[in-house]
Amino acid sequence: MGRAYPQLKSLLPKLGHFVREASDTSLERINVLGWAKGEGVSEGDALDLFLCASHAGIFDLAWNLMCPACGLHVATKGALQQLERSAVCNFCRRPVTVSLDDTVEASFTVAEAVRRLPSTRLGTLEEVRAHFTDAFYSRSLIRGPMHQAIADSMERMAWIAPEASAVFDLELTEGSYALVGANQHAIAHLEAGPGGAAVQSVEIIDGHLVGTSTLATGKVRLTVRNRTRHPALMLWSSTEWAKTFDWASHVIAFMPFVSAKQLLTNQTFRELYRAQSVGTDGGMQLRSLAILFTDLTASTELYERVGDLQALALVRRHFEVLESVIARERGAVVKTIGDAVMASFAEPSRALAAAAAMHEEMAKLEASESLTLKIGVHVGSCVAIESNQQLDYFGRTVNVAARVQARAAAGEVVTTQDVFDHPAALEIARTRFASSNSERLHLKGIEGEVLVHRLRAFDGAVRDRATAPA
Repeated sequence: MGRAYPQLKSLLPKLGHFVREASDTSLERINVLGWAKGEGVSEGDALDLFLCASHAGIFDLAWNLMCPACGLHVATKGALQQLERSAVCNFCRRPVTVSLDDTVEASFTVAEAVRRLPSTRLGTLEEVRAHFTDAFYSRSLIRGPMHQAIADSMERMAWIAPEASAVFDLELTEGSYALVGANQHAIAHLEAGPGGAAVQSVEIIDGHLVGTSTLATGKVRLTVRNRTRHPALMLWSSTEWAKTFDWASHVIAFMPFVSAKQLLTNQTFRELYRAQSVGTDGGMQLRSLAILFTDLTASTELYERVGDLQALALVRRHFEVLESVIARERGAVVKTIGDAVMASFAEPSRALAAAAAMHEEMAKLEASESLTLKIGVHVGSCVAIESNQQLDYFGRTVNVAARVQARAAAGEVVTTQDVFDHPAALEIARTRFASSNSERLHLKGIEGEVLVHRLRAFDGAVRDRATAPA
């Protein structure tokens, strides 16, 4: 199964102008949702556009692990499977657990072959103070009082070429300081006090500053050597501000950004980046994911009634229709199992809207052959895993979704109360289905009763889709 993207053709001039004319800073770690808002483009089309452009080599896709306490980019990786399940924020000195829901950001940077960005474009301390978050934090971060305090504390800066060194001649009083490799995700917290070293050498190696120790007060010489393959932006600052900062009112805020979950539930990403998955050592947790299962009713009888070739053509067409609906509702096909489809959605309302649209489109497809679906939807936490060299999901949420689908009749959607708890679900149920009733079911292998809602599709009627989520 594959798709064309005719709706993206009209967006190519916008993208070309952006790549040619935007500032260097704007083309690094692009927040696609911010770009979409500024250009008046739908978020779905913008994300598909950047994914296609990245696949064509115009942009580099990166996965950024962000600290939820300070917004720092703890790590940046070129492949999702390179991210470990936990890390330590060097600024906060606290552990950060990978959450595909909201701590892993997907960003795009223009490829070097398309437009070379100068690596040392921030040439003065004043420029660094004004733009340092561009080098060290998420581009979706809303800069707050803490970040301003960090900027105000900066005292020295230097760009260091690969395998080159820079010398900081400092005059220190007793207190706390930080040496920061801003674009290398490297921070060393240092103390100046009695018995410290007046001469110190530090090396930048793979996101770490190696060789730091307590420094002397008075005149100190600090030599920093860059052992990486890229220029390093080094900053020296006092961190005494942190001792009097109002941490009680400290809040970190972000503009909307493309999370890892949004990409994993995007059909374009699933098609173009089949090799992208998660690590094989236990998978990664998702706090909330909507899972939808379908099954085609009476497919065996269909083969008997119309013959193998015609039946096979109808079944294949049914898969194409379902994939189109899933992509339109910003979900992704996880896999097909016989005549069944498993799909994932970032939002349960979109899964429910997709279920309604599936019944509507199937009624248009071949009503005379009585091709009908049984659909189940559930939402909850699960684990993203790599299975058979593709991304899959595991856990109770998947099991419940499969079990409620098995209890659906032809032309029905059976959904759990967890889906109905989503604000938009009730409106979709009211406007996109002929009837709804609730009951409690015992599901095979699931402890206790589960409250479900049976939604009956309109018989052969194609409903107005205007109430689907935007």
